[in-house]
Amino acid sequence: MYWWLEDTLYKGSLRPLSHYLVLHGAAAERGGEAIVFLGESYAGKSTLTMKLIQNGYRLLSDEVVLIDSDSFRVVPFPRNILIREKSIQGNADLERLCEGRWHYEDEKGEIKWMMDPGALGAVEIAEEARVDEIIWLERDKEASDIEPVGMRAVVEMMVQHGLNLKKISQVGVETIVQIVRASRNYHLRAPHAGVAWRILRDHLGIKEKK
Repeated sequence: MYWWLEDTLYKGSLRPLSHYLVLHGAAAERGGEAIVFLGESYAGKSTLTMKLIQNGYRLLSDEVVLIDSDSFRVVPFPRNILIREKSIQGNADLERLCEGRWHYEDEKGEIKWMMDPGALGAVEIAEEARVDEIIWLERDKEASDIEPVGMRAVVEMMVQHGLNLKKISQVGVETIVQIVRASRNYHLRAPHAGVAWRILRDHLGIKEKK
C-alpha cells in the first residue's frame, strides 16, 4: 500500500510541471553548481547522491531531475532518497545506514528504504543550480574508470531518460542541447556503487569524512 501511495503522490506532483524538463536521474548541489547523475536503474544514482550529501553537498532531487527550460538550471525537488535492496548488498556503508530503518516491499516484491536526507546531514534545502557536471553511470563488471564523454552521447542519454519530452516537445530537446554544451560531461563505469563512489570521490577531490 505504501509504495502505491508514494508513487501516486510523486507522479501527481509532476503532472503540472510543463515548463520543466523532467529527467530520470538524481542531482546534488554545492556552491550553486549541480552534479547530475544519469543511468539505468541500479547504476548507483541514489547511492552516489547520498554519499555526496554526506560530504557537504545538498540534495536537489532523487529519481527525477527538474530543469527550468528558460534558465537551464536544476530546480530543487526534495524527497526521500530511494535505496533498493540490491543496491546495498555487499556495500557495508549502506548496510549500516539501512539497518533498523523502516522499509517496505513494492508491487514486484523488492525491498526498498526511503532515506531521509536530514539523517544524512542535509539540513538545508538546495537552491537552483547551474549544471556543472553530467555523469553518465554504467554498471560494468570489467571496468572501473571515469572519462570525458562526447556531447552527442550525453544528449542521447538525456533524451532517453526524459520523462516528459513528448509533452514539451522541441523545447525539451533544445534545453538538453544547451545544458550539455555548457557542462562538463563524463562516463563513469564501475562494477557496483561502492567502486563508483571511490572513483567519483577521487575525481572531485573529496576528502571523505570519517
